[in-house]
Amino acid sequence: MLAFLSFSNAQAGTEEAIWNFDSDIIVNTDNSIDVTETIVYDTGPLERHGIYRDIYQYSSVGYKMKIESVEVADENGQPYIFSTAEEGKNFRIKIGDPDKTFTGQKTYVIKYHATKAVAQFKDFDEIYWNATGNEWPMPIYEANASVLLSSTRMHYEIEKVLQSACYFGPKGSPKHLKTNFGHSTGSNLDWLDCSIPFEDKDGGMEFREISLGVNEGLTIAVGFKKGFVAPYSKVDRISDYFGLLVTGALFLIIFFSIFLYWYKKGRDPKGTGVIVPQYDVPDNLTPLEVAGIMSKRAGAKNISSEIIYLAEQGYLKINEIPKNILGIFKSKDYELLKLKDFSGLPNIFDQKLLNSLFGENSSSVKLSSLKNKFYGEAKVMMNAVSDALLNKGYYRNFGIFPARSEKGVTAKEYLLGLKDYLAVTPFSDRAGKI
Repeated sequence: MLAFLSFSNAQAGTEEAIWNFDSDIIVNTDNSIDVTETIVYDTGPLERHGIYRDIYQYSSVGYKMKIESVEVADENGQPYIFSTAEEGKNFRIKIGDPDKTFTGQKTYVIKYHATKAVAQFKDFDEIYWNATGNEWPMPIYEANASVLLSSTRMHYEIEKVLQSACYFGPKGSPKHLKTNFGHSTGSNLDWLDCSIPFEDKDGGMEFREISLGVNEGLTIAVGFKKGFVAPYSKVDRISDYFGLLVTGALFLIIFFSIFLYWYKKGRDPKGTGVIVPQYDVPDNLTPLEVAGIMSKRAGAKNISSEIIYLAEQGYLKINEIPKNILGIFKSKDYELLKLKDFSGLPNIFDQKLLNSLFGENSSSVKLSSLKNKFYGEAKVMMNAVSDALLNKGYYRNFGIFPARSEKGVTAKEYLLGLKDYLAVTPFSDRAGKI
């Protein structure tokens, strides 16, 4: 004993460590547990504000436990400053004064209540508990845990215990010792540090581990007879998934609402289904409008056709400018000449198009000068085309699901007839018809 005390005193203060970690667990008949942890912490030569205690919030069968009624005090019952928060799957208790540091040793007595901590199986129920946690960045010189089955706060029922085991080391460590009322059923006990549980004077199960390294922990398991704790109700079983169920229900409601909206307003009318060859464009539609009716959205590639159309209407002239490069390579550019004022054009998108080409004061422009400049305004013009088709009655709406009106479906079938005519008729035979 003297040798041990001398060694302990010599070691004290040389490194940051937890000297003792005692966890006393009372299992209640409502599947909750009351936990009292006594932690003797030494900062070593370091200055610290306090400690973090991270408690894993999920039981061995996946139920999320509610950690509540947290109290933190010293060994004399004087309360410490602390706060709580969820950190991932852990419940974190942050203990200490953020404005003060200390060196040396402090004792923390942490009490809390955890719901839904008992795992229920077909033939037995079980408390499976990581008594220390594995998040400590310092060694634990001695860790102990005890489990008491309590039908009241003063009556313990050890006779209901069927089996017990303890596990120690890093997370997922296979090191364990299975026991049965203090009589080992394991083998190779010489290398196992986790001692055999035994009946203490209060009728409980106690587990001891001499020392744990950095990020090592002590986990205990106690299986007991069915009937000690109340079976989980259906509400208990689904409460963990309540948020997920609500989210899923909202998703389904939104999905079906969108589906119903599309079914009622987002689909085109059926139409006749009969395509008759046609010889001209209906309603004096422009190329951009034709593209919008056929594909529900005009694109920038249709702008060239619209420029040619406006030239045919006499608003501009297109001149080809041959170019020679070093007298060898030949290329072409095009000059657009403004012929008349276009403020009276019936379609706003055509006005926007010509304004984009010529600006306010210019009367001519080369296509090569518009490269990487003009098409930046194409989206504005395409939106103007959509508005025009909506205002003219070819569409009922242009939202997430653009839907043609009966007029729009009729126009599409008419244009399909024109497309069929153009596909089979030689160009020379079209004169006078288009």
